[in-house]
Order: sequence, then structure tokens, then C-alpha cells
Amino acid sequence: MINLISTQADNDRVTGPSKVFRNLVRGLDAIGYPYVVNRSLTSTRRLWVHDDHIALRHLRAAKEAAVVVGPNLFVLPRDIPAGIDLQGYLYLHPSEWPIELWHTAGFTQCPMKSWAVGIDTDAFAPPANPARNGVVVYHKERPEAQLEEIVRSLSEVGREVSVLRYGDYTEDDLIRAGSTAEVVVWHGMHESQGIALQEMLSLDVPIVVADVRRLSDAVGPYVFGAEYDGVSVTAVPYWDDRCGVIVSDYRLVAEAVEYVLAHRSEFAPREFVRERLSLEGQARAFVELWDHFGLSYEDGLRERPSNARPWREPAADRAARFTGRVRRAVARRLGGS
Repeated sequence: MINLISTQADNDRVTGPSKVFRNLVRGLDAIGYPYVVNRSLTSTRRLWVHDDHIALRHLRAAKEAAVVVGPNLFVLPRDIPAGIDLQGYLYLHPSEWPIELWHTAGFTQCPMKSWAVGIDTDAFAPPANPARNGVVVYHKERPEAQLEEIVRSLSEVGREVSVLRYGDYTEDDLIRAGSTAEVVVWHGMHESQGIALQEMLSLDVPIVVADVRRLSDAVGPYVFGAEYDGVSVTAVPYWDDRCGVIVSDYRLVAEAVEYVLAHRSEFAPREFVRERLSLEGQARAFVELWDHFGLSYEDGLRERPSNARPWREPAADRAARFTGRVRRAVARRLGGS
């Protein structure tokens, strides 16, 4: 049995972290593995802290627990607040390149391992006889000038083009686009997993990826610094030839789209997702993370929680945090006056 500590348990918004939590729970349900959500930190031997920074500060109370943390906690080790000690835990990243990034940043507090959450292939399933037409360009945190060039080059060869912008679409929009497009062009930033792209693949549409190789290739709000440009990154950490075509230069997108359309029968993106990223398979891989601590999959099937108390931050700590916020707000106001 695993205790899942996550701030996403009651979050109805569609976000990357909420997808990680919900798809994991669906996978655990599918394989019949026992879990509880947001119970006291001492209630089970196996403990996962998904994204709860406050819980991290209180993990030492769970002396008997084998603790896995992440992946939705920190972008870089420099983001870890003072006072949080990760020694003795296992830190998750969604793929291998963020592990290399953290090694480059000098992180040595605890071992790291990659794990990707599964994709809900039932929710992201293509229609029985889809009428596909045109090209959808998915745009996320890349230069606008590149997007304009991609759209222009596709239009020049007679392709009907529509653009899906990150942060400006619903999940239904994504499903509709992936179910009706002949090809999707992915003009996005580096991704540690790339759940939205994998959901598109699950809709059985091949993708042409205008890939990124350096963190500085993206124009997102998080600034990494040139010292990390030696780390090889990608928009597609999970991929094989069934999924589509990757180009390293966005100016080659139109040519790649024509190639995919001419060889459509050679691609099987949904097959790739069902084989490599199923809810059930990734839930099993998640449970097997506790092999690191010598805890077997089978033993966990028989475990039960020692108590039914919910996880709550101690009242004294909650009051101290509130007082600290008030003091900082007052200091900022006085400093600006």
C-alpha cells in the first residue's frame, strides 16, 4: 500500500501535475494496487510526496517510511528551500535528461530515477472512422517568428493549417485537433515528459517535431542560464519511429510533413503509447520504485494503513508560516514607500 501525498487530489483543473496524479490513480485502480490519499505521513511503509512542499518539511516524522518524492516539486536543485533535507529518499524525474541536468547542477543529496506517468488511451482514443484533414501546429514557448515561418511554408505547399497555442485551449480542443488532423506539427519547448504530445499520439496522429536541443532554445518564463546549455534536452523524451519524424531545424517542417503524408501507413503512434506508456504499465513501474528500498510489489498488496488520520500541517507550523508571510508583506510595503 502506498500513501499518495499530493496537492492535486482535489484539483479539477487540467494541468501537468494534475494529470500525473489522476493518471497514476487510474493506473493503480486498473492493476488493483492498494493506496490511500493524503493520509498522515506515518500511516504506511511506502510514501510518495508528489508536489507538496510543506509535507517535505515534515518527512522526518515518518522514520519508518520508504519515501519517493517528485516529480512535480522543483525545476532545479537551486529551487529547494533551505531546511529541506532529501537524504535517504528517492527523487523522481519524468525522464533521463532532467537527471543529467540535476547532476550538472551538482545535486548529490539522494539517488534519482526516471518514471513517466501513463497516458489514458481510453480518454484519448481516435474515432472509429476519422475524417482527417489539414495540419495542426502546436505552439509552446518558442519564437513567434519561427511559428510564422512554419505556417507560411505549409501554406505554400497547399496545406490547410490551424494553430493550437499552449495555455489557450481546452482538453476537448486537443482531442478534436488530434482526431481530425492528418499531421500535427509540434513547435514546443523542451519537455521532461510531454504528456500533451503523448495524448496526441494516443489519438493516432503522426507528429512532426521541431525539436529543441538546448534549454535556451525555448522562450519560457524560467531562466536556466547558459551553464546548462551543455545538457542535451528534447521535446520528446519518449519516442520511436512509429510516432512520426523529428527535425532539428524548424525550417525543415514542411518537407517533413510531406514525407509523413506520403508514408502515412508506416506510422503507428497509438500503438507506441499503448505499448510504452499505458496506465497499467506505468502504474506497475511506479510501484516497483520501492524495490530501491527492498520492498516488493507483492508485499505491498497485503499492506494496510496503520491509521486513518489525514495529513495536515501542524497548527504551530501553519501559524508560523502565516506570520512569516505577513512580515514579508509588511517589509515589502515599507520598502516600497
